[in-house]
Amino acid sequence: MVYDQMQILICYAMGACAITGGLYFDSYNVLPGIDGILPVDVYVPGCPPRPETLIQGWYATSRKN
Repeated sequence: MVYDQMQILICYAMGACAITGGLYFDSYNVLPGIDGILPVDVYVPGCPPRPETLIQGWYATSRKN
């Protein structure tokens, strides 16, 4: 998998569709959430995510490190 070959420090899941599958979660071609495929460090909610929540996500990762 490409993710395993990369040297990623932080993985963000931004938006309702990336976190839970959004409005179309029960459709055959939509995954239920990205955390089933990639390990996610920070979840940024919203549809679309507001700038304030993105800044809060960045702040959360700076507090982790």
